[in-house]
Amino acid sequence: MSMIVLTFNVRGLGGRQNKNKIRELVRDNKVDFLAIQETKMEVITPNFCKNLWGNYDCDWVFKPSEDNSGRILSIWRKSTSIFHYSFVGEGFIGVSLEGECLKRNV
Repeated sequence: MSMIVLTFNVRGLGGRQNKNKIRELVRDNKVDFLAIQETKMEVITPNFCKNLWGNYDCDWVFKPSEDNSGRILSIWRKSTSIFHYSFVGEGFIGVSLEGECLKRNV
């Protein structure tokens, strides 16, 4: 079983249209891991992530930025992934997960 990963440069998550499109893509494609670039949001709340993902089966990490660009959000399916750690650098977030597809291939 493989993990389905979606990356998306939204150029702003403030609008309803972008949020609805992401939720639809996650649902229709059964996405396991979602990386969103350029959220332009200063704060991400648990309710926002759960609403964006479409249900409560998610966990996430968020990287704000000091300037007007960068803000990155990564969300993943909690029921099929074990979170180990995350790390951030200039312009990126790294996430270490152990998922069902990874466990079977070991």
